[in-house]
Amino acid sequence: MDELLALLPQELNEEAFRLCSQLLYEAGVEPLPLLIPFFRHPNLEVRIQAVYLAGKSADKANYLPDFIRALEDEEVRVQYTALQALGEVTDPGLMEIYERLLRKHKTNKDYIRSNIKVRLEEFAFASLEEIEREIPADWTHVRGLLKKMAGL
Repeated sequence: MDELLALLPQELNEEAFRLCSQLLYEAGVEPLPLLIPFFRHPNLEVRIQAVYLAGKSADKANYLPDFIRALEDEEVRVQYTALQALGEVTDPGLMEIYERLLRKHKTNKDYIRSNIKVRLEEFAFASLEEIEREIPADWTHVRGLLKKMAGL
């Protein structure tokens, strides 16, 4: 395992990276700190694999700024993977990022909107009043989705 841990930061080949990172995960090694630098790797497939595996970590909420950078990646597949990776992370700071993504992605062609809806369902809003109190009025897309989900 130590050899794999040493190789991962040096790996440039996407297939070798995928194999090394998957083996570390399956061996029960917490590779999240090693994966974070790969969120900005020039190879798209490496970025996607790093974000995907990092999302399996129980510690992912402690790396929220890194996941937010992945949500802001220029490639929609990285954004999509980051949205899925953030399952069960209900940090209020994500709402602003979700609003920006909803404004940018007007349709659900790339499944960004539907994945944001799933993430928003994880936030526990009990009433319309709570939504209006907690979500800024200019975040119209997030507010609209939350109201629609609440049947309002």
